[in-house]
This record gives sequence, structure tokens and C-alpha cells, in this order.
Amino acid sequence: MQTCEVSEKLSVYHHMNKLVRSGGIVFFGSTAASRLPLGEVNQDFDVDLPVYNRSVEGLLAADAERALEACVIELQPSRVFLMLGDTDVMQADFDPDAFLEKYRWLLYTLHNRCRASLYIVSVLGEAPAIPAVNRKLKKLAEETGCLYVDAGIPASSSGTVSRILSVFRAYMYQTSIPFTLAMGI
Repeated sequence: MQTCEVSEKLSVYHHMNKLVRSGGIVFFGSTAASRLPLGEVNQDFDVDLPVYNRSVEGLLAADAERALEACVIELQPSRVFLMLGDTDVMQADFDPDAFLEKYRWLLYTLHNRCRASLYIVSVLGEAPAIPAVNRKLKKLAEETGCLYVDAGIPASSSGTVSRILSVFRAYMYQTSIPFTLAMGI
């Protein structure tokens, strides 16, 4: 993504952040995350925390660090869902090891700058590198004290958005989930 587009988006988020409640849930990622209709989550899932989407379409892991302040840290969230990698794996020069090192650094930064529980979400899509990257992300989550969320569905499958949101649903409640809701998940 072009630098000026990212800067404009971060400026918008910075201004929006003045209106949010701290302690909520933040989704931070690239293209797939930016397209999730998270406003409906608050309404339809009866989530007891505010949910904010601070994703930037086309964001690469290498550029994510400069977006952390406006997209995550300013919100003082209790939970952060990281959805990076869908744009990275599509790059002709994609290097899985460099990607994972950038991801590791983001986790380190977040662990030191905010008190949120961190959730690493599997990379969505159908690029050949994705299964190997997701295995490494799962291992990274274990090594860094994060939780790994396997969205488990190719990006082109029908019902992708509803499947992804239903996966996240179980991780979004501050208190224990009502029994009837748990049975539906």
C-alpha cells in the first residue's frame, strides 16, 4: 500500500480513537481484516465489550509497526486480534522467515506497550505459502504467550465472513458465554 494512503488512514483512526472506550476488542490487520463487518458483531453477537476494526487494506507486516500507535495502543484494548499476512503472501518476493521476524517484533512491541491479550489469527487465502506460514504462526503464538485462532477457511469459500465471525465469537466475551450461546458455537 502506498505510504500516503496508510498515513491518511492512520490520521483518521487517530481522530476516531478520541471517541472510543478503552478496554475493548481491536482487530488489527490487512485486507481481509479491513473487510470484516465488525459493526454487526456488537449488535448481533451481544458482545459485552466494544469492538473496533483498525485494519488497513494492503498493510504489509513490514509496515505494521508504524501503525501500532493509532491502530492499537491508543485504544488501550483488553484484546487484540492480529490478522496480518494475507497481503504479504501475495508479494512476489515474499520471505516467510522475514515475515515471521516482523510478526515477532510486533508481538514484542505489543506485549511491552499494552496489557491486552493477543490473538494471532491464521492467514486467510489460498496462496501456496499459507499452510506453512500458519503452522509457523501457531508455533509463534505458543512461544510468545499468545492464543492462535485458526479461522480455518479459504478466503474464496462461500460464507467466509460468517464463518470467520463465528470463530471469533467464542473469544469476544468478557464474562463467560451463556450456555445457549456456547451450544450454538
